[in-house]
Amino acid sequence: MKWGNRWGDPWGDCEDTGPRFSAVALKEVPAFGPRAYRLSWTYSGPTKWGQRWGDPWGGFRGWFKVYVNGELIATQRERSLVFTAPDEGDVVAAIVTVGPLNGDPGYDPGCTPIPGNRVRLNWSRPTDDDDLSHFNIYTDAGDGSVDYDSPVATVQAGTAASYSWTSAPLVDGTYKYVVRSVDLVGNEDPNTDEVSQAIATWPASPTGLAYAYDPDTDKVTLTWSGGMNCNIYSNGGSGDIDYDSPVASDQASGWESAALTGDAPGTFRYAARGRNATYEEKNTAYVEFELDAAAAEVTRPGSPFGLTVAATAGAEFTVSGWYDQRRPTILGAQPAAASQVRVYHDNGTGTMDWVTPVGTASLVLAAGGQQRWSLTTSAGAYSHGQTVKFGARAATAGGVTDENTDTASAEADDTAPGAPGALAATAVRDVEGT
Repeated sequence: MKWGNRWGDPWGDCEDTGPRFSAVALKEVPAFGPRAYRLSWTYSGPTKWGQRWGDPWGGFRGWFKVYVNGELIATQRERSLVFTAPDEGDVVAAIVTVGPLNGDPGYDPGCTPIPGNRVRLNWSRPTDDDDLSHFNIYTDAGDGSVDYDSPVATVQAGTAASYSWTSAPLVDGTYKYVVRSVDLVGNEDPNTDEVSQAIATWPASPTGLAYAYDPDTDKVTLTWSGGMNCNIYSNGGSGDIDYDSPVASDQASGWESAALTGDAPGTFRYAARGRNATYEEKNTAYVEFELDAAAAEVTRPGSPFGLTVAATAGAEFTVSGWYDQRRPTILGAQPAAASQVRVYHDNGTGTMDWVTPVGTASLVLAAGGQQRWSLTTSAGAYSHGQTVKFGARAATAGGVTDENTDTASAEADDTAPGAPGALAATAVRDVEGT
């Protein structure tokens, strides 16, 4: 069994960051059933813009995604998980930190663990086992010719009826293996029964995905880092990206679109996925820009953070949080400045209305360059005992809002407590020292 972790940057920067995790443990817990395991960890990633400016007001606001043998099994903020392994063999667990710009548990950074980069051998005990000592394992190391002079591993025989062995991580290729029995005095059986296994690793995700729009040619150029070939996907100017049909394949060092002139104005999204001869990875990072009739480019503002909801007298609520205009350049462009924060609610129904805000809050400069915002709801809007959920989105002066889905809730209260009873007064003497 083993574990791994990667940082799931919301814009596609997916890099190995082992030092962020510590005290990682993967242990069997038979009390929960066969092949049940507990995975636990601590996380101490540094403050960075991808984790929201303002961590001192709320700590790490992201989520963790847990993959077991390449399959997503949980998205959570807790730092331990009990699960049942889905199949026989090694258990490979990977922890991925997820999109802390908005803490959305539906966000998938696409950092899928590498599948099948080891070979596992299984074999049974020989019939003639009176003086069986151990087994020698031989391989061709991927070059086509098995080396019988130097075993790569030895497995003690003991009294078991069946055996297994797993190789170290391997590079892509096809590997041959032979297992031979050895007796107590060193006699080795001469069999040459080979098994072959192809190894094809998962390609890495591109990093630093960025775009540039040229209004003179009406073309978009994508660039990325990482040195891998990529397939390019688009939404054609509206809706979600179509990951079934790439607009370009096997692009080595960037990509330029056809002219967008003549297309309806809209919100264009582009994604790039690393590929090799066997696999295409599945990251969901993308770049986005809005194109209007004048070919103007508009970027979305960042998200508010530290959302809190407090019940106040008269069944009203105070909704507040923080915002930071000082974010670094994202994808080669400075995010648009926010002019206000729009507050939304579910009106006690459980379903958020992200279309019609209940009000807007102004941004007020606070300590450390942060901006504070706060909104108190209207009197009479809610009833006593009603639990109401609120969300907040930053908006530019032009009305472009961010798309975060953070929410917080509280219960309305308009009932005053009862009066104190048995009120009495007594004259007392002032005693020195009391």
